[in-house]
Amino acid sequence: MRRHFLSSAAHRMAGISALVVMGLAVGLPGDADAQYHRYAAGFTAGGSLITDLNPGAPGDALSLTPDAGFVLGLHGDRWYGPEGRFGIRYQGAYQRPTFDWAQGERRIGALSADVGALIRLTPPGNDATALPFITGGFGGLWYDLGTGDPTTFEDADAFHDGGSRVLPLLMVGAGVDVDVPWDWQGAPVRLRVEVSDHMTFGSPIRQASDGTRYGQVHHFRLSLGLHSIFDLRR
Repeated sequence: MRRHFLSSAAHRMAGISALVVMGLAVGLPGDADAQYHRYAAGFTAGGSLITDLNPGAPGDALSLTPDAGFVLGLHGDRWYGPEGRFGIRYQGAYQRPTFDWAQGERRIGALSADVGALIRLTPPGNDATALPFITGGFGGLWYDLGTGDPTTFEDADAFHDGGSRVLPLLMVGAGVDVDVPWDWQGAPVRLRVEVSDHMTFGSPIRQASDGTRYGQVHHFRLSLGLHSIFDLRR
């Protein structure tokens, strides 16, 4: 069962990687004389805090709060405009936090994919060593609690049907790209530091008392990563 789960997650991450590459390849046409790197691709790693899976549970119900954990991601950027200040990012991330459930501690598989706009607050240039940005977008987050069978956790007024589920998400964030003295096969490399919130419109958990789905769940992330920038127009 565990091997099947890991294999399934690996296939999903491979699918996200393919979508990132396809998104970069399709891109919108840009100005051939632009003085900036038009593409970027890389990875991130960091920490994540997830809010309660049963927000607003009635009475003295236990809070289903996942433990803090690691999150790993892949992303691809495509920049546009005469100064390269506006872009589109395709990204995917995976994490496996734990939380207390009816039968004891349980691990969640959480795989997200989103497409978002990037806006640089300063234009790239020969003297720019740090490029702050803000971002926002939409996507989906696949939850797999791995329960298999329907389960009720009365102490938390929580019910899960045992299956996996994809819920829509809203992503907002801010970060900075910093030049580093490295390259990858001749292409410059940048360090990316970012804070973000991936908020799902609903929880994978329902109320046991009336069957309604619990509300929004926030995935707060602090990530650090490297990406290669390429396609410099001169």
